[in-house]
Amino acid sequence: MHGVARSAWQALLALLRLDPARVTGWDRLGRAVLTERSRRWRTREEFAAATGLSVRLLADLETGNRDNYLPATLAAVEAALGWSYGTCERVVAGGRVAREMDPALVRLMDAWPHLSPDARALLAELAERALRDR
Repeated sequence: MHGVARSAWQALLALLRLDPARVTGWDRLGRAVLTERSRRWRTREEFAAATGLSVRLLADLETGNRDNYLPATLAAVEAALGWSYGTCERVVAGGRVAREMDPALVRLMDAWPHLSPDARALLAELAERALRDR
């Protein structure tokens, strides 16, 4: 933004009593959620079903339209995405996503919807064998 535009934006945020750093942080979180969600679910509706949250609420989160979410809402998003508890607030504050899942498992979950039934059965059989043979 140019100086004049930036000053006007900051004045508007001050008028609305919004902290520019937090607005940017919520935008950053929205992009992270959208990116992660797009890898696993084709639609926001599918993601809503996985989280138990409304499509509208998730749209607000992904677009940075709000900055007032209940901790349980953020926890539901974190759990569905395989993020550690507190990751949403960490991203808003400028930090990085923390995952609870092994990256190989995340890749497998990302690929799962696109696998044929035969490929899914093969992977399930492989996992069962690994459990038996350990």
